[in-house]
Amino acid sequence: MRPGPWLFLLALLFSASASAREGQAASVFRQRTLLVSSQPDGVPPLELHVAAGTATLVESDVPLGPLSFQDVRGRIQLVPIDDHRLVLVPSEDLAQSERLSFVVGATPRAGPLRFSLVTRNDEVDASVFLVRTSPAAADEDAAKALVLQLLSAPDARATFAVPQKIGKIDGPESVVRLVSLLRLGQRLFVTLAVRTWQPDLRPWLPKQMRLRATLDKGSSFVEWPVVFLSGPQEEDQQFHVLTALLPEGTTRLEVALDGERVPGAFHLLPLEAAVALP
Repeated sequence: MRPGPWLFLLALLFSASASAREGQAASVFRQRTLLVSSQPDGVPPLELHVAAGTATLVESDVPLGPLSFQDVRGRIQLVPIDDHRLVLVPSEDLAQSERLSFVVGATPRAGPLRFSLVTRNDEVDASVFLVRTSPAAADEDAAKALVLQLLSAPDARATFAVPQKIGKIDGPESVVRLVSLLRLGQRLFVTLAVRTWQPDLRPWLPKQMRLRATLDKGSSFVEWPVVFLSGPQEEDQQFHVLTALLPEGTTRLEVALDGERVPGAFHLLPLEAAVALP
């Protein structure tokens, strides 16, 4: 069988990508797998890291629907390859705080996907594989029960002597602290406390939490939204407990707390400090 014309187009795009990489030696080119939430309403769009003249291949485990644009045309070239793949190539880098959005429409098998394109100085997505998550299994239900126990019984958290500050939050005058890190085989339970320094303000409430696992030697990444539950709001802080199964070969783990419209920054979780549950 003769190769289709898209093969030649793809080769041309990745040839342009290779040329662009020569001028971006400081950037790291990533291969990421994004687990897409089965309930995407109200959470930030999927963030893709792009660079001028560099091709990013987006592939989905289910067919992609039709594309719809906001202000992308003329600045980002999007080339559908087939029902499962598309390539995008920016004609210029985006400003530091700028985001370009586009939507891949719904199909009979899946709902629409919203994307946000950003340019970062440190990394570019060479390829992104999208995997739709399935409804919660029985294991997830059992994990939720333990999450509820951790929220209602502080003595069961095996907390750090001094909670570790892991970063600022986009909310008003808020920081997040790592309170507890528990591990049961490949399943992880993380207790976080979001605290505000303003007495008249309530602690900032995340809309979504995501984990990012670095696999093996750091050439591959998996990002996915995680199950989390929140305790009652106290005067200046609120506890949140998340749980997830770690991918095999995880060498580094980070957590992001997202607002309603913009994804939060990733913060490192010290896996070596995790307490093993019996």
